[in-house]
Amino acid sequence: GILFSGVMINEYHVIPPRAESFKSSAFCSADCLNAFLEEAGETMHIVGVILHSHLLGVKMSARLIHNGVETEIARDDNYDFNLQFTRMLKEEVPVYPGDTLITECTYRSTHKDSVVYGGFGTPQEMCDTFFVYYPKFNMTKCESLPHVDTTLRYAGVQDYDFDFETGEVTITAPANMVNMSFNEVMEAVP
Repeated sequence: GILFSGVMINEYHVIPPRAESFKSSAFCSADCLNAFLEEAGETMHIVGVILHSHLLGVKMSARLIHNGVETEIARDDNYDFNLQFTRMLKEEVPVYPGDTLITECTYRSTHKDSVVYGGFGTPQEMCDTFFVYYPKFNMTKCESLPHVDTTLRYAGVQDYDFDFETGEVTITAPANMVNMSFNEVMEAVP
């Protein structure tokens, strides 16, 4: 099977402009993995990895936390969007209940004058790992959402409402930001 794991693909994945090095991390937690591992009744064995980012990505890694010990599965310190491939592992990596998978991306946006958002288009960004594994079970993705509260507070938002059904943010403070959209707030950051 193939397990897609990474940062949820949406506008809340924000890469600031003019950054020499900006990191995004995604966690496929035990909460997400355990039910499927227990349903399968078997250990998951990772045999290959595809690291995926878009044009701003310059470094990527996939790691596993097992019993509190972090192990690198794959790493690319010279990531190139135009040179993506499946990395077959020399040794299988077992994944047990309680484990966590991490995907980390480093971006360089020194040439950008505005925020770059997460999205499916090449000019937007992603931070994903496709884990090739066996035995196959009924799980195709395990994503994590960037911490919207931290992002909004960094931009100067003091209070907001988040609609969990629609994913929309409504800014309620400070007064000069009331009724601004998430994108308007992000683009106003100097």
